[in-house]
Amino acid sequence: MSSQPPLDSTNEIRPLTSLRMVAALLVFLHHFYTLLIGLDHWVRGQNLWESLIIEGHIGVTLFFTLSGFLITLRYYGTLRNNRSHIIDYIRKRAARIYPLYFVLLVIQLFIANRAFMFTAETFPSWTLTQGFFIERKFSGIPTAWSLTVEECFYFVAPLVYLSMLRVSNGSLRSDLFRLIGVLALWMAGLFLLGAVIVQISVLIGIADYYGFMGDMPHMFLYTFFGRFFDFGVGIIAAFILRRSNILAFWQMQRGIRTAFALSIASIIGIIVATDHMNAAGGFYEGWFINLFIALCGALLILSLTCAANPVSKALNFSLFVYMGRISYALYLLQMTLLFMPIRTLLFTLPSALVIPASYVVLNLLSAFFYELVERPGRKLVLRLTDPLVVQRPAKGVEIASN
Repeated sequence: MSSQPPLDSTNEIRPLTSLRMVAALLVFLHHFYTLLIGLDHWVRGQNLWESLIIEGHIGVTLFFTLSGFLITLRYYGTLRNNRSHIIDYIRKRAARIYPLYFVLLVIQLFIANRAFMFTAETFPSWTLTQGFFIERKFSGIPTAWSLTVEECFYFVAPLVYLSMLRVSNGSLRSDLFRLIGVLALWMAGLFLLGAVIVQISVLIGIADYYGFMGDMPHMFLYTFFGRFFDFGVGIIAAFILRRSNILAFWQMQRGIRTAFALSIASIIGIIVATDHMNAAGGFYEGWFINLFIALCGALLILSLTCAANPVSKALNFSLFVYMGRISYALYLLQMTLLFMPIRTLLFTLPSALVIPASYVVLNLLSAFFYELVERPGRKLVLRLTDPLVVQRPAKGVEIASN
């Protein structure tokens, strides 16, 4: 993995940062549209766009795939070649997730019931393990169940990279086949492990504790054991970027046209697949379509590394990039009690204005928390944990968009 991806002066692939905005927007539309129309169960969309909005939870799939791509692009070389970098890797991941999450969790629990912030019911939220519990996965900060999945990937990623040690000795094609085989083994192994945990949990009664790993559908849809494929295709996309000559190809007119065509085909694939998921009965009934959506997401990510791609240029717009940077705050804030009074007020507007107004206000609130909590919190964690780093990583790829 020697080729360098296109970075700007801040070491950021800006179109991919903007893609985070798109993923967060899909999740936002899913939540707010269903709230607006009072939808509490699956319904078939009346047209392609309504189906996309109803199934906007696919934004989470895009987040997972993008995370697999960026983490691999940034850390694969250092973690594979020097295990002493693991501490630096962990502290940067902690700085990325924890400061904003715990500040919002304190606010959420304080508003909900200030006298009972530390109880057995809130324990999963404090430990970021709520995604393992059927009855608690939407507790605390409702959207944070996906952080359980994300956190699991962060911990497992170094082991995945170690298992890829032999995937670097042959041609791109042969190594790519080896990589797919390794990741397929990981996916099968994690799924089997998850299934075993479910059976043990039910057998010995642990599942009675808020439904901890209580059934197979939950394991497959809401935990890392079933969602590894989303990250895996992102890993493959990063491998292709760094091992092939694709970046040189992107510099050619034929490469630019190819990247543009791949972007359009991927976007169409995601939209059509989402419509088919909706027609199949939603996420629970059409879960298998999510695999295709993750694959299309990986191809879209790869195409956006072509800076001259017209879609990349559109996503390079500074406002979109900034909205991508604050997308983590927007993702966490949207269903919290902190935003609920504002949401209630906005829902009194004419129906055509509710969602646009809510999105604008939510972005403003997200920018506030990004500037005053997330960014300073990240810097504080890195500064406090700096003495833990024994050996500095060698200068290399630094991706700011994850």
